Amino acid sequence: MVLEALEQIRKAEEKVRELKHVSKNEVRQYEEQKMKEIKDLQTASNQKVVAILEDLENIQTEQLQKEREILLEEAEATEKRFQEKYQENKAQMIEYITERVKKVYGSQ
Repeated sequence: MVLEALEQIRKAEEKVRELKHVSKNEVRQYEEQKMKEIKDLQTASNQKVVAILEDLENIQTEQLQKEREILLEEAEATEKRFQEKYQENKAQMIEYITERVKKVYGSQ
Protein backbone atom coordinates (compact mmCIF):
# COMPACT_ATOMS: atom_id res chain seq x y z
CA MET A 1 0.00 0.00 0.00
CA VAL A 2 2.82 2.44 0.84
CA LEU A 3 4.63 1.35 -2.30
CA GLU A 4 1.48 1.96 -4.32
CA ALA A 5 1.16 5.41 -2.79
CA LEU A 6 4.83 6.16 -3.55
CA GLU A 7 4.34 4.90 -7.10
CA GLN A 8 1.27 7.14 -7.51
CA ILE A 9 3.24 10.11 -6.13
CA ARG A 10 6.10 9.37 -8.52
CA LYS A 11 3.66 9.11 -11.44
CA ALA A 12 1.96 12.33 -10.35
CA GLU A 13 5.33 14.12 -10.12
CA GLU A 14 6.27 12.78 -13.56
CA LYS A 15 2.93 13.96 -14.93
CA VAL A 16 3.52 17.40 -13.34
CA ARG A 17 6.98 17.56 -14.97
CA GLU A 18 5.52 16.62 -18.34
CA LEU A 19 2.73 19.19 -18.01
CA LYS A 20 5.28 21.78 -16.92
CA HIS A 21 7.42 20.97 -19.97
CA VAL A 22 4.39 21.11 -22.27
CA SER A 23 3.27 24.39 -20.69
CA LYS A 24 6.74 25.92 -21.16
CA ASN A 25 6.72 24.89 -24.82
CA GLU A 26 3.25 26.34 -25.32
CA VAL A 27 4.29 29.60 -23.63
CA ARG A 28 7.46 29.75 -25.76
CA GLN A 29 5.47 29.12 -28.96
CA TYR A 30 2.89 31.72 -27.93
CA GLU A 31 5.66 34.23 -27.21
CA GLU A 32 7.31 33.53 -30.59
CA GLN A 33 3.97 33.92 -32.35
CA LYS A 34 3.26 37.21 -30.61
CA MET A 35 6.79 38.50 -31.34
CA LYS A 36 6.28 37.66 -35.01
CA GLU A 37 2.91 39.43 -35.00
CA ILE A 38 4.51 42.49 -33.38
CA LYS A 39 7.31 42.47 -35.95
CA ASP A 40 4.78 42.17 -38.78
CA LEU A 41 2.74 45.04 -37.33
CA GLN A 42 5.88 47.18 -37.02
CA THR A 43 6.83 46.43 -40.62
CA ALA A 44 3.34 47.29 -41.83
CA SER A 45 3.33 50.44 -39.73
CA ASN A 46 6.72 51.50 -41.09
CA GLN A 47 5.52 50.90 -44.64
CA LYS A 48 2.44 53.05 -43.99
CA VAL A 49 4.60 55.82 -42.53
CA VAL A 50 6.89 55.70 -45.57
CA ALA A 51 3.89 55.81 -47.90
CA ILE A 52 2.39 58.76 -46.00
CA LEU A 53 5.70 60.62 -46.09
CA GLU A 54 6.04 59.97 -49.83
CA ASP A 55 2.48 61.22 -50.40
CA LEU A 56 3.20 64.31 -48.32
CA GLU A 57 6.40 64.95 -50.24
CA ASN A 58 4.54 64.59 -53.55
CA ILE A 59 1.81 66.97 -52.38
CA GLN A 60 4.38 69.52 -51.24
CA THR A 61 6.27 69.18 -54.53
CA GLU A 62 3.06 69.77 -56.48
CA GLN A 63 2.21 72.79 -54.32
CA LEU A 64 5.67 74.25 -54.79
CA GLN A 65 5.44 73.70 -58.54
CA LYS A 66 2.06 75.48 -58.63
CA GLU A 67 3.44 78.35 -56.55
CA ARG A 68 6.44 78.56 -58.88
CA GLU A 69 4.18 78.71 -61.92
CA ILE A 70 2.04 81.42 -60.30
CA LEU A 71 5.12 83.45 -59.39
CA LEU A 72 6.49 83.08 -62.92
CA GLU A 73 3.17 84.23 -64.39
CA GLU A 74 3.11 87.20 -62.02
CA ALA A 75 6.72 88.06 -62.88
CA GLU A 76 5.95 87.89 -66.60
CA ALA A 77 2.86 90.07 -66.16
CA THR A 78 4.84 92.58 -64.11
CA GLU A 79 7.64 92.66 -66.69
CA LYS A 80 5.07 93.16 -69.45
CA ARG A 81 3.50 96.07 -67.51
CA PHE A 82 6.94 97.63 -66.99
CA GLN A 83 7.71 97.27 -70.70
CA GLU A 84 4.38 98.87 -71.61
CA LYS A 85 4.96 101.70 -69.14
CA TYR A 86 8.50 102.14 -70.44
CA GLN A 87 7.30 102.33 -74.03
CA GLU A 88 4.51 104.71 -73.03
CA ASN A 89 6.90 106.93 -71.05
CA LYS A 90 9.50 106.72 -73.82
CA ALA A 91 6.99 107.91 -76.40
CA GLN A 92 5.85 110.70 -74.07
CA MET A 93 9.44 111.75 -73.36
CA ILE A 94 10.31 111.79 -77.07
CA GLU A 95 7.25 113.89 -77.77
CA TYR A 96 8.03 116.20 -74.84
CA ILE A 97 11.66 116.62 -75.90
CA THR A 98 10.64 117.22 -79.49
CA GLU A 99 8.16 119.91 -78.41
CA ARG A 100 10.77 121.55 -76.13
CA VAL A 101 13.34 121.57 -78.93
CA LYS A 102 10.78 123.12 -81.28
CA LYS A 103 9.91 125.72 -78.68
CA VAL A 104 13.49 126.57 -77.84
CA TYR A 105 14.97 126.43 -81.30
CA GLY A 106 11.87 126.94 -83.30
CA SER A 107 10.82 124.74 -86.16
CA GLN A 108 13.21 125.03 -89.07
